[in-house]
Amino acid sequence: MIAALVEAIGFKSRLLVVSNSEGQHMCPEVYVGPENAKTKRVLDRVLERYGIDRVNYHVDGRGRVWLNLDSTVEYPGGPFHQGKIVEIIYP
Repeated sequence: MIAALVEAIGFKSRLLVVSNSEGQHMCPEVYVGPENAKTKRVLDRVLERYGIDRVNYHVDGRGRVWLNLDSTVEYPGGPFHQGKIVEIIYP
């Protein structure tokens, strides 16, 4: 649902399928931009907005930054779901 909403408002999203001893979980991410100073400012704004000391994101093999939007955490960029990424789905 989160990935669909992200796409509906014009942003790119992807879903990570994470597997651990408890089963599998899907974690949505939103594309923030290429790994550069402008994208870093966006991530810094997330830190400031939510009063956190770490923002969690992935950088893919093409240098694109994807921000964690997992619904099991309280804010964008929250802690990753524990486990191994077994699949990445691009809607």
